[in-house]
Amino acid sequence: MENQLNLGVNGSSHSLPILPGETLADLLRNRLHLTGTKIACEESECGACTVLVDGEPVLSCMYPAQRAAGKSVLSIEGLAGQTPSPTLPLEKGKGVCLLLVELFGHSRI
Repeated sequence: MENQLNLGVNGSSHSLPILPGETLADLLRNRLHLTGTKIACEESECGACTVLVDGEPVLSCMYPAQRAAGKSVLSIEGLAGQTPSPTLPLEKGKGVCLLLVELFGHSRI
C-alpha cells in the first residue's frame, strides 16, 4: 500500500504522507499553506471550499484528500494571474465571487 499521496496543486507536484480522514481542504490549508480555500459550513453547502480537481469543481471540505491522488488540483491561488472573461461583470466588492462562479460554475458561492 502506498504511504505517499502524490498530486499536482496549482501546477506544482507534491508528495505528502497520507493522513487518514484528511479532507482536501485541510491538506491545502494546513499542509500546503494555501489558505484561499475556505472552510465555512463543513457540509458541502456554501461553496467556499470549491476547487477544481482535473478540471471539475469539487467541494473540498468533504472531498477525501486521498481521492485526489494522481490528479491535478487548482485552488483560488492557482488562478492568480489568469485573466477573467471580458464578458464577466466585475463589480467592486463582488469581483472574486463572480470570478469563482464563472471559473468553477458554482452558483452557490
